[in-house]
Amino acid sequence: MIKSNAVLDTFLYDAIDLCSNSNTVENNVLSNAAESGVHLDSSCTSAGNKNVVNSNTITESCAGVLNSGTANSIGTANTYNSVGTTVLTGNVCSTLSVAVVGSAASAQVSQASSATGHPTPVR
Repeated sequence: MIKSNAVLDTFLYDAIDLCSNSNTVENNVLSNAAESGVHLDSSCTSAGNKNVVNSNTITESCAGVLNSGTANSIGTANTYNSVGTTVLTGNVCSTLSVAVVGSAASAQVSQASSATGHPTPVR
């Protein structure tokens, strides 16, 4: 169980990436993640399935929940603020639709062309 955490300013990738099955993610505050607040990640071997995501506050990310697994429960009690898409099916949020501000590390971010689809900082 991942409960009652504050994950802030993960300017690259996801705030929480679940590379396993049958987890519960609840009552977390997730802010300023480039890709997603919570990633139910099927790119790990046989993972991202039968997870529960509920009662989280997700702010300023490309997707609130990036869901590529199966049989996941994404509750209606999640709160989404300034996210590009609340729930997106897949392993990659292809467009960074939210401007990340507030630090030198977040000045610019571009989408990488690598197989993982993760963003890389512009230098």
